[in-house]
This record gives sequence, structure tokens and C-alpha cells, in this order.
Amino acid sequence: LILRTAMTLNAVVVTPPVVLLALTNVTVLEGAAIDLFVSVAGAPAPVLTLYHDGAPTGLLPRSPNVFHIPAATPADAGDYYVVARNRGGEVTGNVARVTVLRDAGGTVPVEAPRNPGVFSTIVFSILL
Repeated sequence: LILRTAMTLNAVVVTPPVVLLALTNVTVLEGAAIDLFVSVAGAPAPVLTLYHDGAPTGLLPRSPNVFHIPAATPADAGDYYVVARNRGGEVTGNVARVTVLRDAGGTVPVEAPRNPGVFSTIVFSILL
């Protein structure tokens, strides 16, 4: 008597999170939008938590790698970092400083064209 059995094995690959593109310092005028960009890898896909001055913000990524603050206030100024977690572990990204400038009048923000991998905002002051 010969018995044959078939087995299917499913391999689950788990890799700990790693930061590919770190948060960068941002300076904006009060009322301007803030986009904080971060890119992470890992399997399964890491869950991101954004922290502001050591406390979780509760913000969810607007896309897989962008945290959006629609209108900056002085309370948004401070230090931000991201923690990425999955079954393989967790990683804490670098600290980025957000500076919110009060508009004293005559200041016009001009946003630089977006270029993959380069994120910046240019602020010009025009004296009248």
C-alpha cells in the first residue's frame, strides 16, 4: 500500500523596517501647508507613526510616505520623527525640525518645483 500526500508550503518573508528617505527640516509661514516626506521599506509593509516633540501626532500618512499638515500654526513648530513598525521590528527615523514663521506682512512664500528625491521650500521676502 502506497500513500501519497501533497503539501503546500507558504513562506512568509519578514524583513525589519529600514528608512530609505529621512524627514528633513522644514521652514514655513504660518498658515502654509506642511508636507513631511519619509520613505521606508520592510516586509510586511511597515506601519508609520509620526511623533511631534515626543508624542504621537495621530496623523495618518496622506500617501504611503507623506504626512500632511494643511495649515501650520505656531503649535506645529518643533521636532518630528517617524517610527516604522512591522513583525520584523521597528526603526526610529531621524529628528527633523519644523519652524513656523509668523507672517509680518510683505512675505510671499514660493514653493520650489518638486523633483523626486529633493524636497524643499523657498521663502522670499519682498520689502515694499
